[in-house]
Amino acid sequence: MPCAGAAISPALLRFFHAAGVIINYGYGATETSATVSCFRDDRYDFDTCGTTMPGIEVKISDQGEILIKGDTVFKGYFNKPEETAKTLIDGWYHSGDQGYITPGGDLVMTDRLKDLMKTSSGKYVSPQKIELHFGQDPYIEQIIAIGDKRKYITALIVPSFLALKIEAERIGLKTLDDAELVLRKEIIEFYTDRIHKLQEDLANYERVIRFKLLPEPFSIQNGMLTNTLKVRRNMLIEQFKDDIDKMYLS
Repeated sequence: MPCAGAAISPALLRFFHAAGVIINYGYGATETSATVSCFRDDRYDFDTCGTTMPGIEVKISDQGEILIKGDTVFKGYFNKPEETAKTLIDGWYHSGDQGYITPGGDLVMTDRLKDLMKTSSGKYVSPQKIELHFGQDPYIEQIIAIGDKRKYITALIVPSFLALKIEAERIGLKTLDDAELVLRKEIIEFYTDRIHKLQEDLANYERVIRFKLLPEPFSIQNGMLTNTLKVRRNMLIEQFKDDIDKMYLS
């Protein structure tokens, strides 16, 4: 089963492989005619994006950016010479992704360079790392981390309502709908406790200090996901600006 387009946690890869569902995980972009690297049938490392495809060169810039060269790399953006000149330099496609190459020669993509958050204290934080970490919790369906130029990290969280309603029934909130549940003190305290335990191993500057529970999942229909199911981060931050600002009030 091929998998790409978004990050998947190594724990999920191990789970599916253990169940006999072999995931061919990889990395690529539209500008590279898709696949740049992927798992081989005979050798793979769950903590990477696999081995570079034949005929493709990959190197890492001094800034940590993944650069790609080969016949599968595009010739440029249609009628956009300036954007092409910024992206294609001496035949190398500048991906905008941060990563590194392991001693074994496999590629690791760590984050989008433009998505990296720098807190007001000067610490760089990877939202992808935080989102993958919390996204493994059975009570969290979707999450985006926020904190660029802010004093600490906050998050917008969509609960996994199927799991949450079992907990709600246990504490006597069975009759409430999703919109009512996310506002209840008991539910907020429940998530506060879970988040506290989940981030014990994170660095202090990576920890989610405050969060907002949302009653509606991010979807293509409500405009919060792209057609390839990527979260429209900037749109979400703008839509929930008031809620986010409140999380930074002392």
